[in-house]
Amino acid sequence: MLNSGEPELFADQEAARTSVEEELARDMVMMAQFEEQMRQWERERRERRLRDPQCFGPEAVDRTAAWLRAGLASAQGAAAGSSREKEIAELQEMLDMIPRWRSREEEEERRLKEEAQLGLARAMDVAAAPAHGEVKAKRSKKV
Repeated sequence: MLNSGEPELFADQEAARTSVEEELARDMVMMAQFEEQMRQWERERRERRLRDPQCFGPEAVDRTAAWLRAGLASAQGAAAGSSREKEIAELQEMLDMIPRWRSREEEEERRLKEEAQLGLARAMDVAAAPAHGEVKAKRSKKV
């Protein structure tokens, strides 16, 4: 026999379960949207890299570092007052990040080369494989 509070408890549990399922579904949709946005950003980055290779890669990082060093030297030379201290600190902070930027760009170049080699290997495998009709013809000749 059911107590008078049991149906209410069941309804509360069902509502809580439904709420959790709805929240999980929203989270899954948000994650899918985020993943799609990340893929889109990666595609755009690759397209920019192909259009303007001068802006990417370890050499671009080296050019940026040289530009930052020149800016830092200029700011330090003109630092008679303390108004340039913040600019100097920001430039120094960016210069400190150069090794990470460079290693990230080197890793990206290495990854892109590996992907290109894998794509080429797959294309060569496909080109070397006999067509479906050729396999049937060879089998029928053997018999």
